[in-house]
Amino acid sequence: MSLTSCLLPFSQSAKVPLTSTCSCHLAASFSNFPVSSRDYHSSFRNESLVLNGGGSNLCRRFCGLKLWILKSLSHRKHQPVKELKTRSAEHSFFSDERGFLEETGAEDLRPDETILGTHLVTGSHKAGDSPSVSKQFLDGLSDVPRGASLCIAVVGATGELARGKIFPALFALYYSGYLPEDVGIFGYSRKNLTDEDLRSIIASTLTCRVDHQENCGDKMDAFLSRTYYINGGYDNREGMTRLDEKMKHIEGVSKASRIFYLSVPQEALVDVACNIGDKAQAPQGWTRIIVEKPFGFNSYSSHQLTQSLLSKFEERQIYRENCGDKMDAFLSRTYYINGGYDNREGMTRLDEKMKHIEGVSKASRIFYLSVPQEALVDVACNIGDKAQAPQGWTRIIVEKPFGFNSYSSHQLTQSLLSKFEERQIYRIDHMLGRNLIENLTVLRFSNLVFEPLWNRTYIRNVQVIVSESVAQTAKYSDGYGIIRDIFHSHILQTIALLTMEPPISLDGEDIRNEKVKVLRSTRRLDPADAILGQYKSSSGDKNEAILNSVGPTYCAAALYIDNARWDGVPFLVRVGTGLIKHR
Repeated sequence: MSLTSCLLPFSQSAKVPLTSTCSCHLAASFSNFPVSSRDYHSSFRNESLVLNGGGSNLCRRFCGLKLWILKSLSHRKHQPVKELKTRSAEHSFFSDERGFLEETGAEDLRPDETILGTHLVTGSHKAGDSPSVSKQFLDGLSDVPRGASLCIAVVGATGELARGKIFPALFALYYSGYLPEDVGIFGYSRKNLTDEDLRSIIASTLTCRVDHQENCGDKMDAFLSRTYYINGGYDNREGMTRLDEKMKHIEGVSKASRIFYLSVPQEALVDVACNIGDKAQAPQGWTRIIVEKPFGFNSYSSHQLTQSLLSKFEERQIYRENCGDKMDAFLSRTYYINGGYDNREGMTRLDEKMKHIEGVSKASRIFYLSVPQEALVDVACNIGDKAQAPQGWTRIIVEKPFGFNSYSSHQLTQSLLSKFEERQIYRIDHMLGRNLIENLTVLRFSNLVFEPLWNRTYIRNVQVIVSESVAQTAKYSDGYGIIRDIFHSHILQTIALLTMEPPISLDGEDIRNEKVKVLRSTRRLDPADAILGQYKSSSGDKNEAILNSVGPTYCAAALYIDNARWDGVPFLVRVGTGLIKHR
């Protein structure tokens, strides 16, 4: 058998003469192995040459491989031919100056090398023939298994927990790069569905997060394309056998590991776990099962469940997902210290308690100042004097509003900087952490459909509606009012994100600069364009703070931004207590 053709990603008009250099007898089937070529470019219109070869046995015996490459790349007269490295699942082979392949350690391969897929085409040719890629060969490329390195099966895939929590969580991990690109996601349940049915169910629950590099739609499509469905009962082994066969098909020849998330009724837990233990454990990699609470109906059934699991799995293979244990552990790490905002004795006691918990470690400290605005400076100064970390770093988090007006905001900043460096201070607006607001940047700048339409030519007006509950408004009705509490912080931040020009990058400083440009272009609010109001209690209201309030609890206003994109478009803002909905 001779090496007769290669997969050419460059144009079909490129003529690459191939010469048969050696022949060897091979088995009837070959495993796929990648070839790293460090991007050979030249007369092939700056595209890469992809070689097609057999398995590692072929590499050991095909001594003339480099000679063939040198012949094929004879067009390159002005650049030296780079060394060729090939890699199989466990071994690497290096072509020396004589054209022979010798085995090297896998660590010799540099991680930045481009890895290209390979395939072997049988046949024969004569010296000087041009390569011809047969239709049978091209059709066969799609059948070559890539080999998943990790398979995750959700047993009970059509239940509420799986649809609403598990699959979205898996997508979030995949989207953020915490799962391998070749992961296989399997859904197993008793319903008679197809792969496409499961993908439709999952797609309706997936959401995109802010991402600086990846297109969310592409990641979602890639995730769904790696999702498969297997129908089977909880109490029989046939379905689990089908799941095992499907996993093996997706895994190919890789030493893949498997994770099983058991989102099934409590009474089916033992049957499912035992069937997995008997029929679907990873042949070569490791296997893990995740069990949801409750772990039995009582002490006896819990013990029986544990014994059944241990009869099929080792303890290290079993993960019991118990929020109660985490909650108990969290609560056991919680402590309380009494003290006033305007005296140092309480902060001294807090510092002593922290030192006791920290022991001899070089611990760091974070202080979240959830206090009234008038107490903010006193608390921050007391922390700066009495409770900063002795050896680690210290951070303080300050919630809006940052002062009552421009003067008090400046005074607050100066007071904070007298005790802390700027890098220690974090000013936050919790509204910006909501998913809807976080995704505005993705909606605008990662969507090629919306961005050209996001201007005064296609948008008549923009409406922002925020409704606060009576209890929330009561805390800030006097002294603050709805304008200082919500309008000048939450609302303006949201409008700035909606209207700013595309930033140079999605770094915080670049986004801040674009927000400032928009706010400077915002027209000063005319009192004629605003309406203030106050909430009137109904018979069911018992909150005296609202009943006796003198601050505004309702505001409707029209804002205008005088720039090229938004000239003439009114931004209609309505914020108040007890409104029907948010928009």
